[in-house]
Amino acid sequence: MKNDLRSFIRTVEDANPEEACEVNAEVDPRLEITAIVGKLEKQDRYPLLNFTRVKGSKVPVVTSVAIGFKRLGMAMDLPEAIEQKDYFRYTDSYLKEYLARRSQPLPPKVVSTGPCKEVIRLGKDADVSKFPIPVTSELDDAPYVTAGITVVRDPAAPETPFNLGIYRHKLIGERKLGLYYSWGKYIHRVHKKAEEEGRLLDVAICVGCHPALYYAATDQAHLSEYSLAGAYLGEPVDLVKCETNDLLVPANSEIVIEAKLMPKVRQTEGPFGEYAGFYGEVVEAPLAEITCITHRADPVYHFVPSGRHAEHLSGGLGAVMGACATVKKQYPSVQAVSKPWRLSFVVGVRIEKLNDGDPVTIGVLTSSLSQYNKYVIVVDGDVDIFDERELMWAVATRCRADEDFLLIPNSRGNRLDPSSYNPSRTDRGSMVTKVIIDATRKFLSNQGTTEISEPMVEKVDLASLGLTKDQPKAAQA
Repeated sequence: MKNDLRSFIRTVEDANPEEACEVNAEVDPRLEITAIVGKLEKQDRYPLLNFTRVKGSKVPVVTSVAIGFKRLGMAMDLPEAIEQKDYFRYTDSYLKEYLARRSQPLPPKVVSTGPCKEVIRLGKDADVSKFPIPVTSELDDAPYVTAGITVVRDPAAPETPFNLGIYRHKLIGERKLGLYYSWGKYIHRVHKKAEEEGRLLDVAICVGCHPALYYAATDQAHLSEYSLAGAYLGEPVDLVKCETNDLLVPANSEIVIEAKLMPKVRQTEGPFGEYAGFYGEVVEAPLAEITCITHRADPVYHFVPSGRHAEHLSGGLGAVMGACATVKKQYPSVQAVSKPWRLSFVVGVRIEKLNDGDPVTIGVLTSSLSQYNKYVIVVDGDVDIFDERELMWAVATRCRADEDFLLIPNSRGNRLDPSSYNPSRTDRGSMVTKVIIDATRKFLSNQGTTEISEPMVEKVDLASLGLTKDQPKAAQA
């Protein structure tokens, strides 16, 4: 397996040609690409899209690359992923393979050069505005790089010196980008220390990488992300040194933007349509001065349309499976953990309940694993936690709100959550109220509540009845 974006696109095209679409009509990078993705999403369709003719540029744009657990399985070269129909569900075998690889990180390999060095643009030639950076939402104040893997180096962590993260980057000028990160992220600590010491902070923004690097960049394993990506791939990630700093970046990247964060310098950005479906605040964010851009001779630009849910889930797939591993280690009765892609900040946990205290204890642990785990719904083993309808059914029928909702105020949250608040609750901030919902059956309290059983559901053969998936869906009211 070659660890680059192109090889992954070919994998999808060869294995599931119906899931890869080349769009040869000209499209406008302002809003139109996002609109196309949104239209398909409303039809529950998630093809990998390759826009070959983007207005104002000769560089093609690809999107909807790393959607769901299906593509995670394909990124790990799992044969069963090819036949998988449901993008947003993982199986026990997925989890077993993921955990096996995660337990054996594969260190990267430093090479002398790579495809990302085919073109090197220094100084005034390092013009980032020449790339087709789309505008995602109508009120966005500028185009934003949304699928860049940002690399920084932490001198205080010699064993895992390079940290990878995915942030947004406002296009400010030919050689200037914003770099907005939420408070509390790893890069926040590294940048804060550099500023306190009056140092520039070198960064590299890598656009167009194999999905394994995106999964690793958002995993919370506290391992080297390069080694974790290598474990996903089953082969080391090739790294090459930047031209204007000492950072190591994926040699097979489509585009690498080298830059420096200026100490104590901020620029104003926003509003920007965020993943939760709301516009974020106008904020002061660090300014990145571009020193060099390297790229392939015929680069492909990877874009994630913020505000669309599907590919944003991809950023948390490793975290979801990692959370399941962490919770299962403490409580073997945990069967699975899910993050329903339509429900921002919601996590489902399926357990075999051994006593009435399990849901709260397990729910609190799960909520503490991530700032995004705001609502944790704990259910019994008969509930499909990958189906939002079943999760809500369990909440509606197995909960007494005054007894089964545990509120944890002043918890660490995410500032992009529009319901977050500051200590005085006068403005948005870094805190939220987390909620643990015990949606399990209660021991000794089920008298007179016999649930309907439908044993024939799994035995029905719809195809033999002429009820195929190709038939049109009923019109929505």
